[in-house]
Amino acid sequence: MVATLSLFGVSHSAILPVFAQQVLGSADYFAWIVVATGAGAMLGALSIGYRAQAPSMLAAAVLMLAYSAAMELFAFSHALPLALAAQFVLGWTYFAVMTSLQTLIQSIVHESKRGRVMSLFQVAWAGLVPWGGLAMGAAANKIGAATTLGIAAGICGVYAAGVLVWARASLPEELTAPDGGLL
Repeated sequence: MVATLSLFGVSHSAILPVFAQQVLGSADYFAWIVVATGAGAMLGALSIGYRAQAPSMLAAAVLMLAYSAAMELFAFSHALPLALAAQFVLGWTYFAVMTSLQTLIQSIVHESKRGRVMSLFQVAWAGLVPWGGLAMGAAANKIGAATTLGIAAGICGVYAAGVLVWARASLPEELTAPDGGLL
């Protein structure tokens, strides 16, 4: 999930200046997009930190679905207010997912292996973003920034839906209602 979100999600930041210029109509909007993303990210990380429930793959999958929906909305927005709102949600959900997953991994990995596992987490989180950015830049050059973002959002959404199905199927029986819903 971390690798998918890094390669196809947050690496969209590499083409934001082009998107601001070509789709929204002014390169000056790039700074506003970054501010909206940062404000959402800060609140997303804090919201997970103050949450009473322990993180889970199910919750992370739902957040990643929200991320992909916001990215799809952003990809095809042509009005600055809508683009800023979508980027705020992108920042929020991205950091909420990453904070949740980092907490979850640290809580389930044995202490003797935690350093190694967290090193892999860091590679998947930060090490793959430049590669995703290069791929998004190349794709945006061929098919356009909005289409590239839309496809990347779709990939994130399909992956999140798969994780959601897997996580629901993996829930302990005592947490599942007879109709298949959560108790």
